[in-house]
Amino acid sequence: MKYILKITLGLLLSLGLYTSCTSSDTPVGINENTIAERLSFVDVNARIANKQNSQSKSLSKIIIVRWDEWGRKKKQCRGWGLCNAVWFPKNKSASSNGGATLLEFDNSLGKYYIDILLATTPPFEIPLDALTLKIDENFELNVQKAISKNLTFNKGDYLYDKSLGEFGGYRIYLD
Repeated sequence: MKYILKITLGLLLSLGLYTSCTSSDTPVGINENTIAERLSFVDVNARIANKQNSQSKSLSKIIIVRWDEWGRKKKQCRGWGLCNAVWFPKNKSASSNGGATLLEFDNSLGKYYIDILLATTPPFEIPLDALTLKIDENFELNVQKAISKNLTFNKGDYLYDKSLGEFGGYRIYLD
């Protein structure tokens, strides 16, 4: 009888350890393909209006960077990341699956960057580590006509930065 009890306890303990080690911290229904759908982003038109209101009469050139969809190169441009972007000089909204932001310049670093800003706090059910935005491969942003050179989005993991904007976001420097 003791032998059967020990085997049963051992199996239950093993099963408990197995399920705790194999289960993900990401809740059911939240995966890399749904993260962008669960987040809301600051509209590029609002960013342009803010920029124009905060500057005096000397307005700098506004360059919009947009993408048609969120995605990672390794996942055929699906998932939570960026795999392409284009310079779009006119004020046109991105598609409902994509996004748009402004190309800006950091004078202290001498580098161009984009900020992808959230419009609301990220949903609590998305773990912080799942919010990391991924770029699987370097890709070029063709802005030769606007700034006399092209820029490169660099491969890497871009951590969610809660200090950007009102609700946090991502800063990506381009080379």
